[in-house]
Amino acid sequence: MFTAKGDKACQSLVEKMTKKIHSKRRYTADEMSAMLKEGVAKIEAKHGEVTDTEPRWHIAKRVSKELKSAGYSFYFNGYQDIETLD
Repeated sequence: MFTAKGDKACQSLVEKMTKKIHSKRRYTADEMSAMLKEGVAKIEAKHGEVTDTEPRWHIAKRVSKELKSAGYSFYFNGYQDIETLD
């Protein structure tokens, strides 16, 4: 990201999704995808670079790590598309 505020916005999205991932409720791949897309769209309103390759990849990697640790059978690839674990 180009600014500290942009970095913080991305960090907040990852933290928000992490809380949901580790909550008692289990989310579907579609629900997680919608959360990610909504979060990125909100950030994009002030920090357009969030859709660049590098920020998108870092967000997907961090959220996917949490999905894996919580036992979900899907993750986000670098394009923030859903992939399933085999």
